[in-house]
Amino acid sequence: MFVGTDLNYLKVILDRLDADLPSVTGDAEYKEVNRIFAGMGITDKPHFFQFFAKTDETIRPTYELIRQGKMMQSQAILGKAINALVASDDEKGGSGVRRQVFDGSKLPEFDLVRNYFGPSGIYGASRDDGYFFKGFLLEKKAESEIGPARKVEDGPKEEPAKVEDKPDDEPKTDESKEEG
Repeated sequence: MFVGTDLNYLKVILDRLDADLPSVTGDAEYKEVNRIFAGMGITDKPHFFQFFAKTDETIRPTYELIRQGKMMQSQAILGKAINALVASDDEKGGSGVRRQVFDGSKLPEFDLVRNYFGPSGIYGASRDDGYFFKGFLLEKKAESEIGPARKVEDGPKEEPAKVEDKPDDEPKTDESKEEG
């Protein structure tokens, strides 16, 4: 499934699917996230959703818009969500464009903060009473700390520690289920 905020850009991406593009499966951060998923037992459980993101690359466009004072014009999913959350009632009912709350020009260059945004993973499973989602954000590591690239099918280099994950035993809160 593909999700986007710009139909024309989504068409460009879909048109490129036939091209010989590099796969994320060779990426060290992707492999680290999959190692964590394996340690949680996710790869052995039925689930309908599994997500990987390089949050440094995901956050960068929004960060740069904030630095330029153009956050309110963001078309990215994260930008639209932030704008919806911080817009005043007057701005929500009006043009949909809000004024930026603070001076982003005082933020440092993104490369100075990018190491605070590591890879992340989220998975989702269906339950009788709704859906269960669980995610994590890892510390950004140098590739030398993660280990050499290897095939995902080869599995982890070492047995990952088991992480308790019992969706059926989790308390049922609005945060862990979604009506649908």
